[in-house]
This record gives sequence, C-alpha cells and structure tokens, in this order.
Amino acid sequence: MGTDQGGEKVPCADCGKFLRRDGLKTHKSGPQSCVIKKFACDLCPYRGISEPFLLSHQGRVHRKKVYACTEEVEDCDYVAASKDNLRGHVERTHLTLEKKFKCGQCEFRSAEEGRVRKHEGRQGPRL
Repeated sequence: MGTDQGGEKVPCADCGKFLRRDGLKTHKSGPQSCVIKKFACDLCPYRGISEPFLLSHQGRVHRKKVYACTEEVEDCDYVAASKDNLRGHVERTHLTLEKKFKCGQCEFRSAEEGRVRKHEGRQGPRL
C-alpha cells in the first residue's frame, strides 16, 4: 500500500475506505464519520450516532417554537422565533414609547432613529 506524507494507509474496519493510520481516529469520530448512524429521525432523513444527537437535532429542527404577538390594539400579525424578539417587538411597536423620529417620506414613526433610517432606505428615493 502507498504512503501519504509518511503515514501508512490502512482500511477502515467499518466502511473499507483507505486512510492514513494517523487520520483513522478522526475519520471514525468526525461529523461525517462512517460510524453506523442507527438513530433515525422519523420526520426527515437525518440519522444520528446516538440518541442525544437525535434529540438535539429534533429540538433544533422540528420543534421550533413561534411566538405570536397577542396585542389586539392594532390587529398585529407579527410572529417571532424567540421570546426576546417578541418582547422587543411589543416594546417598539405597541408600548407607549414616544415615537419622536418620523420618516420623511410617509407617516411611519419610531422611538428609534435607526429604525426610521432603515425604513427610509427601503422606501427608495424621494420624488
């Protein structure tokens, strides 16, 4: 068998791929390893090497919570991916903060100058 940078190539006992002996351990433990991934997700093609990996995957991918705005004052349909994002939305949009910054092109107002600038940038040039 040939050598690669001084390391003898040997076959992996699990998948048969030839690797340098010093890379075999990494090959078996890396994210794209050849280890048999027997823990299958029942919602998508993902397969994990252990139950904790599978549960972590399912929590990240399939159990995403959404937080809907419950403020009924303005019939708001805002949906956030986290409680913090929803809290920020409610504070910016529905609480009685003084909205002292106004868009120069429409009636949009905000308590934050940066939000008005961003809004104006989306409005396009003045006519």
